[in-house]
Amino acid sequence: MRQHSTFGGQALTHAVEIVGEDSFLSDARDMAYYHHEKWDGSGYPKGLAGEDIPLSARILAVADVYDALTSQRSYKDAFSHEKAVSILLDEDGTSFDPRIMQVFRQITDEFAQAKASFSSEAKA
Repeated sequence: MRQHSTFGGQALTHAVEIVGEDSFLSDARDMAYYHHEKWDGSGYPKGLAGEDIPLSARILAVADVYDALTSQRSYKDAFSHEKAVSILLDEDGTSFDPRIMQVFRQITDEFAQAKASFSSEAKA
């Protein structure tokens, strides 16, 4: 499981080599590689901290954890939006960039709306 970010990053590195560094795939590569890095340096795969983590990956980290928390898995029930937001906010400054979390606080309702939208599309 901990290798999925490296595998995804490697696959996208090959794509970037083909299309060039100026492609949107460069951001996608960074997102794949580094979305499990943590603001305090305790993440993986490289143990990057703070602004050494690409901005795209810092943003994706919040969305990825929100999705994981609010999605049912074979090993857990989905948390409510409110519970997921509370968990994320508890990690402000440790797992997540404080500036990203400042924006997240302002748009939590949009996360709930997006989740509901995607959930209803999956049922259709």
